[in-house]
Amino acid sequence: MQYYGYDNVGFTRDLYNFCHRNKVETIATGDAQIVMTECRCKDLDFFFDYKTHEKGHHKGLLWYDSQCRLDYAAFGDVIVFDGTYKMNRYNLPLVPFVGGNHHGSIVLFACGIIFQKTIESYVWILSTFFDAMVQKYPISVITDGDLAMQRAIGLVWLNSSHRLCIWHIEQNIVHNVHDDGVKDDFRYFLYECCSIEEIERKWLEFLDKHNVIDKESWLYQMYERREIRCAAYHADKCYLVLRSNQWSESLNSRL
Repeated sequence: MQYYGYDNVGFTRDLYNFCHRNKVETIATGDAQIVMTECRCKDLDFFFDYKTHEKGHHKGLLWYDSQCRLDYAAFGDVIVFDGTYKMNRYNLPLVPFVGGNHHGSIVLFACGIIFQKTIESYVWILSTFFDAMVQKYPISVITDGDLAMQRAIGLVWLNSSHRLCIWHIEQNIVHNVHDDGVKDDFRYFLYECCSIEEIERKWLEFLDKHNVIDKESWLYQMYERREIRCAAYHADKCYLVLRSNQWSESLNSRL
């Protein structure tokens, strides 16, 4: 501050090099282990768990502090999370468990890092979170379109309602559908909350109108998985007006 900026100090590169050498010596036994141990010293209720492969490298990591646990106890009815955000240093998927409080503000319930986006990895992180939070199930879950994550939720959180993030579906519409008429007709299913009988009839009409017969096509795949994508199947479920995990993007960036 006295020299009006880092560029005017003159020794910043030496300082960075010194800090780097000191850090390497400090975390020689394992960076994740050191960080988590330090956090537990500052917060006695800080929780973390991890698993490693045969070489001792991390395959999965989950942690939360005392405030996260209090927030989940009070506001954990709906969880929003996805694994699309990447850590810069390790390029591993960061999986934040996020919700909303009574002020409509974002709250963090826990945070995880996984080595691979596999069913096994997601089952581990969901099971660890569930056990750590005194086996409290969320009522509803909103995720991105990751298939491994969808299957893991079906295995671990059997009684939780699950829907896909509306923002990710909209992105896929732009990418996979190039006819504006088809887009408009398809969006009816995303937002309209009618009866199950009516929506099923509308689906058949849609498939017939646009000649959707290829079972490998994106539109037909959306039809096959319609129960986690369309609003009508969730009209009586509790989502606290949340429909997208974009709501938590700013928190992801901060983490």
